[in-house]
Amino acid sequence: MSYFFFNGYYSYEMGLIVEAKSIHNGPQPDFEIISVPGRNGDVLLDHGRYRNVEVSYTVSFIGTKEKAAFYSGFAEQLFSVFPNQQ
Repeated sequence: MSYFFFNGYYSYEMGLIVEAKSIHNGPQPDFEIISVPGRNGDVLLDHGRYRNVEVSYTVSFIGTKEKAAFYSGFAEQLFSVFPNQQ
């Protein structure tokens, strides 16, 4: 069973079970291309890290209506942090 951790809670504590995860792009190195006048070719400045990766989760709710009502604020809080994901 897969889960995620958000704002101090594990998803399974809310009755959410991760069904699928999709990673849209692999991690890309974070570097800068600098063009120097009078020099052939560009200079690559490596920042020694990777750029953020977008990950989407498909989840299902397993629980009672009472549990859903109790944790409804969790969904509102999650979507307030990530408003474009509704």
